[in-house]
Amino acid sequence: SLLAIALAAVVVMLMTPDAATGPSFQMSFAAVSCIIAFYETMRPQLSAWHRDAGPVKRFGLYVLGLAFTTIVTTLATAPFTIYHFNRFPLYSVFANAIAVPIAGFWVMPWAIASCLMMPFGIEKLGLVPMSWGIDAISWVGHTVTSWPGAVMQLPSPSSLALALIGMGGLWLCIWLGRWHWWGFVLIALGIANIAVTRPPDLLIAGDMRLIAVRAGDGSYLPSSTRGETAVADNWTRRAAAQLGPIWPASGSADNGALTCDSQGCFYRRRGETVALIRDGAALAEDCRNADLIVAPVAAHRACRAAHVIDRIDTYQNGGYAVWLDPGNTITVATVRDWQGERLWSPHHASATIQTP
Repeated sequence: SLLAIALAAVVVMLMTPDAATGPSFQMSFAAVSCIIAFYETMRPQLSAWHRDAGPVKRFGLYVLGLAFTTIVTTLATAPFTIYHFNRFPLYSVFANAIAVPIAGFWVMPWAIASCLMMPFGIEKLGLVPMSWGIDAISWVGHTVTSWPGAVMQLPSPSSLALALIGMGGLWLCIWLGRWHWWGFVLIALGIANIAVTRPPDLLIAGDMRLIAVRAGDGSYLPSSTRGETAVADNWTRRAAAQLGPIWPASGSADNGALTCDSQGCFYRRRGETVALIRDGAALAEDCRNADLIVAPVAAHRACRAAHVIDRIDTYQNGGYAVWLDPGNTITVATVRDWQGERLWSPHHASATIQTP
């Protein structure tokens, strides 16, 4: 019952509170809660279908139950899958239609038999055939995910969107009256928030060894990829974007939105100009011509009029994400602020700056 699921969730959160922020907790409880709520709602109809059903019809109902369960769990876990892994499986119904019967009718019986044989030291007689079933399930997974378009890559939604969708799903599961349909309002608000959320225009690593700017086609142009592959892969995965060519040593890229010379680069987007300093000697001039200065040297004293992100800022705050908006507005989020975003913390996840 949902009461048992609620009690289990409370126990887990009391013992390990941080588990609630992880994908394992979120996806497991979302899937089981939605399955229980769905079959509680469908119980009268399913009972009517099973009544006086013959062997063929019962088998068809079993297959239909697999499809129902797969669809419900896929939809229930989709927001968390996208948020944590930026992936959404499109063919899970087909995979589970094959894998679940193998697990239920082959793997699990042999697993139980192996446990019963362990006191006698002959568990191998059960483990070997069980492994055949596990190999078959793995084969199904690899085969289905190799189909064209099997997995859709999506950008990470905001925490607000995830919370709205999660609360809407809980509302649908908990209440039984007509007003439980109001949960779809919260889900719709969460989806709307996803629709208006866009990836950052500028990303800065905590050690400033890697900086990336967002191109017009949605890809990210990195300052370098030498030794920073993991960081670049994480950035592109979270934004569901591709990694473009590195910045030119001299010249322009992205149809002139990024122009570079030996002393640095200028990045222009939505009416804002960002100076990406390579040589500290360019600070004095670039401070007068840019709305945002990104420098690998201490730059606040030299650029008092402009907004600055320098090596001291990244040392204190970790990596930066920057959004450039029309109207001379720059929004900044840092790793330190994100890590400190709690109800009892004075930090905020982002700051909005009006540029001069």
